[in-house]
Amino acid sequence: MNLPICATTPSNSLPTQLEQIGLHAVASQADDFLARAKHLPP
Repeated sequence: MNLPICATTPSNSLPTQLEQIGLHAVASQADDFLARAKHLPP
């Protein structure tokens, strides 16, 4: 079994990672989502 070779550079950016796997709508809203999550009570 041959695994596909990843031609993209690894990234620590969550929006970039989400776009690489095809979640474009989620990627464009990730920063807003994370900012709101920080303000939620534990």
